[in-house]
Amino acid sequence: MSNPFQRCSICSAPPEVLAAVNEALRKREKFRDLAERTGFSRASLHRHSKRCVPRDTLAQYKARTAVIPSGRTIVAWPARPDQPAHYTLLFSEYVLHESDLLDSDTIFRVSYAPDFSVEVAAARRTRFSDKLLDEALAENEARTPQTDS
Repeated sequence: MSNPFQRCSICSAPPEVLAAVNEALRKREKFRDLAERTGFSRASLHRHSKRCVPRDTLAQYKARTAVIPSGRTIVAWPARPDQPAHYTLLFSEYVLHESDLLDSDTIFRVSYAPDFSVEVAAARRTRFSDKLLDEALAENEARTPQTDS
């Protein structure tokens, strides 16, 4: 098909012919034998198998496995020193009360890693980690503007 907007000749065939060709392709029947039986060229069958069948297969898979979201997407934020635990709508600063949550809402719970412990880091030190730390500190120093105090 030289024209990218031209529809596949096999896809344009009657539904029963299309189904029979697709089934033969799924069974891995040789293009030569299928071309003899159906009257389509081997090139058309090959193009159809590479361009159209995977697209149809993917569409069928998506239809079988699609999860249709309902409700809102909520983020559950943990408590911080300056703020209590709270809920917000995704991409919004609007704070929700726990009583505002619905059964159909999808809730993502945020949790933070524990604070960096110098003692734990010292126990896990290696030459490689020391080198990375030195590089990171040098990069931070280079990025931070020097101010005279």
